[in-house]
Amino acid sequence: MTHSPGKLFKQIYRAIFKDRIAALARNEIASYVVIRVLNRLSKEDLEEAVTEISPQIDGLVARNRTNIIKVLLERCQVRRASTEALTNSIAAAYGSDKNQLMLKMADISLETLTAATAPPGATDDGTPAPVVIHPKSTPSQLHGSLLAQAMLKIPGPPAQLIQNALLALPTSTILALSLYQTTTHIIQASLLPSPPNTPSNLLFRRKLINSMISPATSTTASTQPPIITLSLSSAGTHILDSLLHTTHDSHLYFFGFSLFSL
Repeated sequence: MTHSPGKLFKQIYRAIFKDRIAALARNEIASYVVIRVLNRLSKEDLEEAVTEISPQIDGLVARNRTNIIKVLLERCQVRRASTEALTNSIAAAYGSDKNQLMLKMADISLETLTAATAPPGATDDGTPAPVVIHPKSTPSQLHGSLLAQAMLKIPGPPAQLIQNALLALPTSTILALSLYQTTTHIIQASLLPSPPNTPSNLLFRRKLINSMISPATSTTASTQPPIITLSLSSAGTHILDSLLHTTHDSHLYFFGFSLFSL
């Protein structure tokens, strides 16, 4: 399917795949072949395939088979096909609550995320705190992260869905996403300029950065400024790198002041 001549591919597609593509997309093994097929479809055939597969999005999400959804979106962008209906299906599959969409897509609960990114606690007698074994990321979390990153790169409904979901989160959750080894890549992708660099994209990044660096209302020994928390984490330092490359002078001054105050 990858290397066959165009004329032969069209014959095979119409004879075998066209009327079965939705059923094949549901199958764990056949879906890999469907991905190869999608990469070669024309705009018209791709739009028909999206129409056929869209009703299956809910089931694909429930089984954490988001790779084929990611490829559908990417091919729609390449072929300049509409992504609105597909994005609506994705939003419906993850639920209408913007506060939960990002966590559901990343396949992680807020409790697990918070526990995995919490700093080691200190004991009253000064002895070293016990080592906390954090949960490892799962394949479903990786696939969900890759889907979110791909959507952020596609202008229009896909990027807007992820942007709105991120802006709906409190600072503490965004910070936790920034520190977790899988979801940190979503925050990094959201901070980098993506074409077209429209005013709405600039406004989104400004709001997200302001939300990320907003200090807690009261800073105690257990609640340090977000910039400090990011700088002390291996995953968080990559977020800072993205921030330093995409922010204006006032934010750079704030970052420098926070870090030099350590």
